[in-house]
Amino acid sequence: MPVAAPTQATIANQYATSELAQGTTTSTLATLGTIRSDSQAFAVNDNNDVVGSSGSGDDVHAFLWSQGSGIRDLGTLAGDRSAQAFAINMNKQVVGISNGPSGGRAFLWTESSGIQNLGGFSGGNYSEATGINDAGEVVGSSSSGLGLRAFIWTAADGLRDLNTLIPSNSNLVLTGAVAINNNGQILAVGSRHHDLANDREANMDNDHHSGATRAYLLTPVK
Repeated sequence: MPVAAPTQATIANQYATSELAQGTTTSTLATLGTIRSDSQAFAVNDNNDVVGSSGSGDDVHAFLWSQGSGIRDLGTLAGDRSAQAFAINMNKQVVGISNGPSGGRAFLWTESSGIQNLGGFSGGNYSEATGINDAGEVVGSSSSGLGLRAFIWTAADGLRDLNTLIPSNSNLVLTGAVAINNNGQILAVGSRHHDLANDREANMDNDHHSGATRAYLLTPVK
């Protein structure tokens, strides 16, 4: 069967720059402004909506910037002191982390519900959400009694350990999920070792390191 020649991507010869700082707009330099003293942006969707964080020290809040309405403070979860927004989908749903006395907590922000806690796994005090697709499926990582674990969150099923959704004999522990696309494919990181299983801890930071960290693409099986 004939195979079509691969299509070569068109690479831009020049990019206009957008400085993420307070100032005025020129023909090639768009400034997004700040909520507090400093700002940094982490993601942008196809509608040019931008998310990130603004502030310094413990006084940092997540923000959403949109053309026409400018920069918007998304705040923090109740009782927390800082937050960062890491990803946004085409429906302006935003995910990130909110930090406070009890640790870091993954959050989802929507226009209708505001900022909400996505929770974390038993035995842990840290979670962060780093990716969301247009269906509202969220991925990230959470600490647990078995160490750091990659998760997927959906409105229907809540928070699930991705390690329970891969073959149990894979000898792989996924410690984080970075992004998810509209096909449900997930970019994750983890460690593979003959002694590992989804009910074992992957020791990533000590003398009993379980193996080299690798990137993995997870594809849903229909």
